[in-house]
Amino acid sequence: MNRYFLVDFENVSDDGLNGFKELTGTDTVIVMYTDKACKIRVEFVEALNARKTRASFRFMKVASGNQALDMQLATFLGSMIPGEGNGTEYVIVSKDKGYNHIIQFWNNREPEIRIRLKKSIRDALHENAEETEEAAPAPAPEKKPAEKKPAARRKTEKKEPVKKAEEVRTVPETAAKPQESGKGQEKTRLNAAVQRILSDAKYDTAIISFVASLAVKLHESENAKRATYTGIIKQYGQKEGLTIYNLIKKEL
Repeated sequence: MNRYFLVDFENVSDDGLNGFKELTGTDTVIVMYTDKACKIRVEFVEALNARKTRASFRFMKVASGNQALDMQLATFLGSMIPGEGNGTEYVIVSKDKGYNHIIQFWNNREPEIRIRLKKSIRDALHENAEETEEAAPAPAPEKKPAEKKPAARRKTEKKEPVKKAEEVRTVPETAAKPQESGKGQEKTRLNAAVQRILSDAKYDTAIISFVASLAVKLHESENAKRATYTGIIKQYGQKEGLTIYNLIKKEL
């Protein structure tokens, strides 16, 4: 998985580069700077010369001015996304929370793309996935077992005379039909479709059950695709989670 760090050097200066020695060969750091912020620590330069990091570094000088670097960074990010494809991760290194509007725009437009805002490279590498807290935890879908209601109804039927039992049985069935025809049927279809796709792909029962339950639970939520994608990535990691999501996303 390729990962890009876009550093607003005018905003974070050297502090934003802390943690660069922990980067891998699939990481690229793009440092965007202006005449107002063009000095860098000697320690950092020496580390680059000694190749103490496996990441690639690019230094990009841009025009200075009010919010000029911010707009150029956002434009550069937008030009990168179409060519990189799904699974690529982007980290904007800055303390400027105005970048959250850019992140929200791309999250709504391309849910498979992961973009984060962090104060330094180290913060991005050692975060606790706080942005995935909106996703539902795995055990939640199991709180609604399907067979409890029929079991309770059978007990009441045994205590009632035959005629009353028939009356009680027909009323819920006729009342339930309108509910089954709408949202209930769609959830049943989605659950069956996700289970069939993952079963055909030879996934084990635990993964099939979790993903199907999560998809059904989040189906009617706002940004359902994004929430489902985030929940799967949190559970199974970026690489495996993206593979699973790509299999089922057409059904969501």
